[in-house]
Formats: sequence, structure tokens, C-alpha cells
Amino acid sequence: INLPLVVAALVCFIEEPKKLIGVYSAFWAGFFADTMFFSNFYGIATISAILSAFLIKIILYKYVKIPSSPWLSKIQG
Repeated sequence: INLPLVVAALVCFIEEPKKLIGVYSAFWAGFFADTMFFSNFYGIATISAILSAFLIKIILYKYVKIPSSPWLSKIQG
């Protein structure tokens, strides 16, 4: 399991769907995955992480209604 990519996905799920912090964290997680795992195709993990983050954002924005709770509003700022 790639821990930075899991953390980036969790950031996408926790934050507000209109913000882009999860996409930035997915970019950096994919970048570090590309640099640490030596493969012939550089950038595949970065592109797939960014596309996955955008897919999560679109699904959360269009189809999921998250109920309001006190701790969630403190996290989202």
C-alpha cells in the first residue's frame, strides 16, 4: 500500500469538494511515488493520482451530501 497516495485520497474525502488541497497533495504523492519507485515511465503515478483526486472531487461535489457536524466544520476551516 502506498501511504502517500492513501493520505492524499483521505485529504480529498475530508476537505470541502470545491477546494483543491487534495489535488495538490495528490500531485506531490504521485511525484514522490514516481521518484521512489524506479519505473520506465516517469509521470504515470503523478497523472493517475491527480486524475483520481479530480474524480473523487467530482463524485463528492455532484452526488454526495455530507451531513453537518461540529468537528467537520473545524477541519474544513
